[in-house]
Amino acid sequence: MRKTFLSLAVLFFISYGVHAQKGNNQISIGPEVDLPVGTFGDAYKLGFGGTIKGLYGIGSAGQITFTTGYIGFKDKSGLYEDQKFNIIPLVAGYRQNFKTLYVEPLVGFASYKTKIPGFSETETRLTYGIGVGYSGVVDLGLRFQSHEGISLIALRAAYVIKFKK
Repeated sequence: MRKTFLSLAVLFFISYGVHAQKGNNQISIGPEVDLPVGTFGDAYKLGFGGTIKGLYGIGSAGQITFTTGYIGFKDKSGLYEDQKFNIIPLVAGYRQNFKTLYVEPLVGFASYKTKIPGFSETETRLTYGIGVGYSGVVDLGLRFQSHEGISLIALRAAYVIKFKK
C-alpha cells in the first residue's frame, strides 16, 4: 500500500512541476448518496455524506484529482441497535474531460469504522473505482467503487469553484 501511495504522490508532484501546458484547477464540494451493493447491500441501508475534491489541471483536458469526505451507513438487519458503518476515503485519480463529460479512474485508501454501542473497530483498506459525470458550475457524478469486498454505487452533486492558473 505504501508503494501505491508513494507512486501517486510522485505522479502528482511531477505533474505539478510541468508548466508547458495550461490546466484547469478546481475544487468541488457537495453531498453524496451511496448505494451499497452485494453483501454490503444486504447489511446496510443507503449511505449519506459529503465529499470535497481537489482537481489539478494537466494539459487542456486532464486533471489529477484527490477526494476525501465522510459517508455514514446504518444497519439494515436490526440485529444491533444503533449499529453504524462509516467510510472516510483518501482517493487519488485522473479525470479525462470530454467538453462537459468526464471519465475518472480512482485508487487510494479508505478508513472504515464499525460502531455498535460498547464496541468500535477501525481499519484501512485499498479502494479503487471508476466514475463518469458531467461538470459545469455543478459536478454531477456517478461511480462504482470497491473496497476489498465492500462495493457501492455513489451519486454525487457538487458545487465547482474554478481557479485561474
